[in-house]
Amino acid sequence: MVVILDPFNIVISNEDSLRRHQLYAYELRKKTKNSSKLILISKLKRNGEWISSDHLVILQFPFFLFSLTKFLKKNNRKIKLIVCGEPWKTYWIIKIASILSKTKIPVQLQFHGDFGNIEWINQRIINRIKFYLIPLKNRQIQSLRFVSKKQLLNFKSRRNVNKGVFIAPVPIIGYSRKDAYKVKSLRDDIYSIAFIGRLESDRGLNKFLYFVKLMCKLNINTEIFVVGSGSKKYQLEKFAKTLNNKISLNFLGEMQFNEVKKIILKSDFVLSLAPFESYGRTIRESLILGTPVLATPSSGSQELFQETNQKGIRLLPNLLNESVLESELKFIKLSKLNKNMRIKIFIENQSDRKSTRLNSSHEWISR
Repeated sequence: MVVILDPFNIVISNEDSLRRHQLYAYELRKKTKNSSKLILISKLKRNGEWISSDHLVILQFPFFLFSLTKFLKKNNRKIKLIVCGEPWKTYWIIKIASILSKTKIPVQLQFHGDFGNIEWINQRIINRIKFYLIPLKNRQIQSLRFVSKKQLLNFKSRRNVNKGVFIAPVPIIGYSRKDAYKVKSLRDDIYSIAFIGRLESDRGLNKFLYFVKLMCKLNINTEIFVVGSGSKKYQLEKFAKTLNNKISLNFLGEMQFNEVKKIILKSDFVLSLAPFESYGRTIRESLILGTPVLATPSSGSQELFQETNQKGIRLLPNLLNESVLESELKFIKLSKLNKNMRIKIFIENQSDRKSTRLNSSHEWISR
């Protein structure tokens, strides 16, 4: 039995997040030759209702810790691995529940953020504290999961990693080889731009607002598809009302992956403005579909920039003004991937292809 514990981060309105967890657990089972089913323990809601199925165990708050303790004690011999969704709050819940249940089930810590990036570490005191409090010396932790080479290298440059390391990007689901052959049909009279992700400050919203203001000054017909939700949505909607009639912000909310795919295909380019991105799924999806990406330099965007031979991604300079943006807009339409590169990205991001390739190199993987 593989248990994925992520009590804080999976409150979903669609099935995509759940499917990615299922796929990751499936790959873990293949590698451990364990045919048992996935147990996903989380605070999972959809439309106000608790999701339930044969592969989910819902431990409802506020009794989560006590329910988890009981669950670990009951299934101690069945559970082969507990996957910890993030290395802080979730880890300490597992630690306390393990002590109370008197179990020592192996744990894998997952790292999805760009935690080793020195700029992230120095951004706030709490970030520095969190980084150096990651409990790498605990014997119960047997492996660490990173999502990219660059993320791992950043982390290892500042922390001694003496655990087994497993590199597995967040899988891209719902795509086929045919997507890498699709031809885009775009309008010449307007720029169509996609901005996809959580509408939160840490996702580069201030830079997004600044970008939109510059587009207004350039007086270019522009439509921007805003896909996602978050606490800053009201602020963005209020900001949209102040724009001139040359630019429009279309708020589409949370969407299923097949609908997001359509938005990416009808866009001239995708904006990725998060300052700390480890290996962005949206960037990789856009590249497969042949849609260029205008991105803030981060570990993830820089790594993908190199992997694609500097095609398909334009890295925004720190000092962005009207003339620079006007130049970037000219380049972005020319910055497209050929079909061979799109197919290569598709193949490497299916199932465990990427992780298998990396696992063969002892430079990246220590066991």
